[in-house]
Amino acid sequence: MNDVNVFIAFSKKETALAIAKMVISSGYRVVSVSTNIVDTIHNVSYYKDGVIICDCGKNGAYLKEAIYDLSDDFSVVVIGNREQLAGYSGDRIFKLAVPLKKNDLMCSLDMLSTVESTYVPTINSKNDDEKKMIDRAKRVLIDVYSMTESQAHRYMQKKSMDTGRKMADIARIIIET
Repeated sequence: MNDVNVFIAFSKKETALAIAKMVISSGYRVVSVSTNIVDTIHNVSYYKDGVIICDCGKNGAYLKEAIYDLSDDFSVVVIGNREQLAGYSGDRIFKLAVPLKKNDLMCSLDMLSTVESTYVPTINSKNDDEKKMIDRAKRVLIDVYSMTESQAHRYMQKKSMDTGRKMADIARIIIET
């Protein structure tokens, strides 16, 4: 079992339960399932890190404010249509557009959990191959999560500093997941 704390908040109970079932069947620990972001934020306060998976529906207005109050050790996967997702930005926000495929969500969770877990670092100094790998990882973040180039760079830089790994290692994790 993966030891990432996963919190789920969807405006429709059926959707929340379906997402929870999908996440659990993939080996993740779901610690909270609710139909509003307020309950989820309350539950998050008992944990030091994790991933919140939520929709932009009726939670949208409060969600935007709540994200900025979260600890830096939390990431948020926001699911919605492209118009709704356009209103979200930040280093810890990952946007997935509907229709959502199970594989897209699981790959996102895998990437977020792998970046936090132990990983064997590379020994070489930064060379052209590493720079190309970093650029490819930025492209993945831009394409998959609708980040800007600077948001993708800041995300990778922050993960690099938080985990003590080189940016090339973080880039490799992103590309491999």
